[in-house]
Amino acid sequence: MSEKGLWRDILDARYGSWRSLDVALFKGINLRGGRICVRYVVGDGRSVKIWEDRWVEGQVLKETFPRLFLISQCKDSLVGDLADLGHVRSDRCYNWNLDWRRERFEWEERLEVQLLDMISRVHWSTEGQDGLLWEGNNQKAYTVKFGYSVLNREDLMYTLEVF
Repeated sequence: MSEKGLWRDILDARYGSWRSLDVALFKGINLRGGRICVRYVVGDGRSVKIWEDRWVEGQVLKETFPRLFLISQCKDSLVGDLADLGHVRSDRCYNWNLDWRRERFEWEERLEVQLLDMISRVHWSTEGQDGLLWEGNNQKAYTVKFGYSVLNREDLMYTLEVF
């Protein structure tokens, strides 16, 4: 989303910030059958929170690695702040600057290896800025027509489950 403009001002006035709108969007979609059709695409990493946003394999890292989140000193950090951008190869970042409150136990170190493996597989966009990607259709772009059809299908499935 553009940093300037009338729509940005309207959304900021209505939702408080673009991040609040992201959260509202995810919660709204999540309430529909538990399916998430939107995820972040990492560009420069300046708007994606490493632990709280859905940017790795459709998962929120603080939910996938709760123990590591508890001992992290970078709970509110952005992906771009922790990625060593000097080591981006083939649109992937292989070095991360994660800080911990204390030394990790052996089993936590194994979790860290899993975490690093997971985030190192993420492809970074060459477009520059972070963005949202709609995974609901083949065009990878949201259309009202497709969104309406998804909601109608889910309403139908919910109705069938109830009866």
